[in-house]
Amino acid sequence: MVINKKFRTVQELKRFSQLACSVPEPVYLQDEDARNLVAAESIINLFTLDYSRPVRIITDSPVVAEAMDHWEQVCPAFA
Repeated sequence: MVINKKFRTVQELKRFSQLACSVPEPVYLQDEDARNLVAAESIINLFTLDYSRPVRIITDSPVVAEAMDHWEQVCPAFA
């Protein structure tokens, strides 16, 4: 599945990376123009994308999909 998400802070990225590390399915982020695809488990990789625009979350993880549906509750300080 593909989910579009606008990350606003480094703290959100860190929390998302932690979430990606907690699931067995691979989780990737891709920039809007589909040029770069990075594994979300690596916080270093995440800094290679442009977050001035939404990115695509690509995963088959139901846990990640559910968390993105309720991101403001998962990561309330950054909503």
